[in-house]
Amino acid sequence: MKKKLPYLIVLVILGGILSGRIWCTANHTAWQNKTKDGKGQEFQLIVSFPQEAAPIKKWLKENGWEVQRGSADTFVVKEKTLFMQNTDASTAIGVKLNEKIDPRKYPEIEFRARVDEIPPASNVTVRNIDDAAFRLFVLFDKGGWLLSPPQTIGYVWDTTKKMGSTGRSAIFGKVRYIVIGSGSDGLGEWKEYRRNILEDYKLLFESSNVPKIQAIGLKCDSNHSNGHAASAIQWIRLRATKEAWKKKVNY
Repeated sequence: MKKKLPYLIVLVILGGILSGRIWCTANHTAWQNKTKDGKGQEFQLIVSFPQEAAPIKKWLKENGWEVQRGSADTFVVKEKTLFMQNTDASTAIGVKLNEKIDPRKYPEIEFRARVDEIPPASNVTVRNIDDAAFRLFVLFDKGGWLLSPPQTIGYVWDTTKKMGSTGRSAIFGKVRYIVIGSGSDGLGEWKEYRRNILEDYKLLFESSNVPKIQAIGLKCDSNHSNGHAASAIQWIRLRATKEAWKKKVNY
């Protein structure tokens, strides 16, 4: 049996995801920050951003993130936020985790995001209109070889697909989507999202054998629709408990 290359890592992480461009193994990796919240519940902080403005290239390099597609020149880091925008263009950034995370121990992903402008008439499951203002990718330690990405869940704000709907990537069958926002409903509003990765994986890949998480990615694009897309994110973390928050969250 041939031995796989170090996953070519995600030899394709977002560059391959929906773009066909290969992402070579990163020189840096993200160091997870295991900590506890005010209630003593453990979580892994995947990423957060500084209050002071930071040049995007400098921030990416210092934090182990890499540009997988396009140019990040239109992205801005400031006020504890990553602002992502593109006009008739596509940008994806990704980070390889220094240690793969077992979703059985950290079953819930949480993030705080906002979508400000969506590309017109887009749908992430249709090849020639595959644009979205916001995508958060969770890449698993299974599948993926040469030009194919590993099994991947994409949490997406889609222009036309209904909230809560699911679907496959227009290009790669191993990339599956869950729509967390749809159309103009809620544009410009900060929302805290919480998803159960275990249950989402079982639903999308029809398997209870959930592999470890090896990388995280973000994407903002409008290159097919020739429009403008804009979104922002403040943090991403994986929580070690299945207990429901008492505060309202968005699904």
